[in-house]
Amino acid sequence: MKKTGLFYIILSGMFGVILGLSFYVALIFFKDQIIDQSFVKNEMQVKFFSQAVMMQGNQRFQFFTLKQVEVLEKKSLAAIKWINLSLPDVVVGAIIPVTYTYFLELNDAWELDYQNAILIVKVPQIYFNEPAVDVSHMELLVTQGSIFRNEQMVLDQLKTSIMDYLRIRAQENINLIKESGKKEIEEFISKWITTHYQFKDNVKIQIEFSKETLKELR
Repeated sequence: MKKTGLFYIILSGMFGVILGLSFYVALIFFKDQIIDQSFVKNEMQVKFFSQAVMMQGNQRFQFFTLKQVEVLEKKSLAAIKWINLSLPDVVVGAIIPVTYTYFLELNDAWELDYQNAILIVKVPQIYFNEPAVDVSHMELLVTQGSIFRNEQMVLDQLKTSIMDYLRIRAQENINLIKESGKKEIEEFISKWITTHYQFKDNVKIQIEFSKETLKELR
């Protein structure tokens, strides 16, 4: 009698294990076969939170846009001081498509002087927007590496300083755009006076930069 009861207990245990394994296998099958990706709807909700701190209208004349591909290179030197041992140099670089935009503030001081049938226009200081980097086409690369150096750290240092370099470059480019910029400003002034004043003859316009701009160009 005792053996029969023990047999039923063992049989019940085995049945429970088989039932549990069957349930597990069925669950795996349901997960892999039934819940297919084509029946699953993935959603991502994005919320934007903004607070208006200040709103101000800008009265600017955007007169020139310059697109360039800048190539930057940074060499990192390192040494172990206590044994006076120089480590191999690491050279990293960046290829950056960037757009520079230059403008004049219409509310700044513009000087107009009409002499000998020539309208002399002294334009105010030239400004530029924050250089616009085409991040999707920017490349960062290690041109000279070393197993003894942290190349990624040097790359990160270059990445954080890119905008500083581009601002310097934007300032230097003012000299490059000077002549072409003059033509754009001249056309703007010509259209403006033609629209607002009835001139029978074409007025010859001469564009001159302000003293602040001339200092920067030198």
